[in-house]
Amino acid sequence: MKPVSIYQVFPRDFGPHGTLKDVTEQLPHIRAMGFDYVYLLPIHPIGIEGRKGTLGSPYAIRDYDAVDPAYGTMEDFEDLIAQAHACGLRVMMDIVIHHSACDHPWVRNHPEFYHRDENGKIVRSVPDWSDIYDFDYSSRNLRTELLAMLKRWAEKGVDGFRCDVASLVPLGFWLEARKTIAEINPDFLWLAESVDMPLVKMIRAKGLDAVSDSELCQAFDLLYPYDLRSEWEDAENHGTLLPLQRMLDYTITEYPRNLSRIWCLENHDCRRIASVVNREAEKNWLAFTFLLPGAAFIYAGEEAYETHLPSLFEKETVTWKHRSEELEQWIAGLNALRKETLREVWSVQVFQNETAMEFAAFGPEVYYGLFAVNGGTSLKTELKDGRYRNLLDQEETEVKNHELPASSAPFYTKIRREDLVL
Repeated sequence: MKPVSIYQVFPRDFGPHGTLKDVTEQLPHIRAMGFDYVYLLPIHPIGIEGRKGTLGSPYAIRDYDAVDPAYGTMEDFEDLIAQAHACGLRVMMDIVIHHSACDHPWVRNHPEFYHRDENGKIVRSVPDWSDIYDFDYSSRNLRTELLAMLKRWAEKGVDGFRCDVASLVPLGFWLEARKTIAEINPDFLWLAESVDMPLVKMIRAKGLDAVSDSELCQAFDLLYPYDLRSEWEDAENHGTLLPLQRMLDYTITEYPRNLSRIWCLENHDCRRIASVVNREAEKNWLAFTFLLPGAAFIYAGEEAYETHLPSLFEKETVTWKHRSEELEQWIAGLNALRKETLREVWSVQVFQNETAMEFAAFGPEVYYGLFAVNGGTSLKTELKDGRYRNLLDQEETEVKNHELPASSAPFYTKIRREDLVL
């Protein structure tokens, strides 16, 4: 698939009013940074029964066909879609259909839609998710209702779904949903939030369905790299790069070519990158994730060096006072460069390098990147000695003894295959 970049928004915390209109006002700015999609956390009314915190989790939904009044009206959402399309953005919705809120009308009117124990009591597979009940996909009527709901949003002009805990919904449903939505929009984008292996094992141990990442590839265009999360956080927190590099190189090769991974340094579930690395390291990490073949991703506030991860259960507006025009221009440049250089990639190699993140992307042209995420003064490189032009600043840099000065990074250049030591 062509390179895409996604900007994630939690409407409650994005602007001063916590409404969809706040988001709509900023769409031209998001587009100016070069993003293709604006992805909204769930916009639906939130359950009251078992509610966590003051405002509750947006992932506990009690009406799939409505907009939470705190966010505005359906007309506000339709205007957001229209304004996004007008400025060249597409809109991705967060879809939560592994479960519903405990007080969704279906709990009362269609208890057969939910998992129940031998006594008929509705149960949940993850005890900590105390504000929701799990759906039972053995119900054909449930599937019919959910498919109809997805169609209604696609018909309103939504361009993609980010599917919450997609691993815990049967693969057959996702395949059916993809086919159904393709009849409305053949270019619809599907992003799966897969889950980590310990949760897959726990769910399967209960005799319930849990779909592996390799199976999700059949129905989705994009997956989060949650199978790399521990290695990724060790690299960011402690500078331990080799385990991440090994896993990246393995998974990029292991998964089918039709699938892209979505490289995110943070999202609503993962701590803020600026809380663990300095600004120079963040600049390098951003360049690495935007130029590594796959999909690029920003969580609103990342461009302002936000360090606080907002609670899902309260209103904690993003602190925009450190909003950086320089960083926003840097992101815009990365988006432009990735669209220019990553249009066709046949293979990617992530190198073992204790001093930096390093990769080469092979296609009709070959591109090489080296990123100083750990600081230091010099970086090892797989490039042969010689002079190379950094496409990020158009400066020429000399490789000597297979090393580059760390001040040259982030470093991204077009090379010949024979320029590598391989």
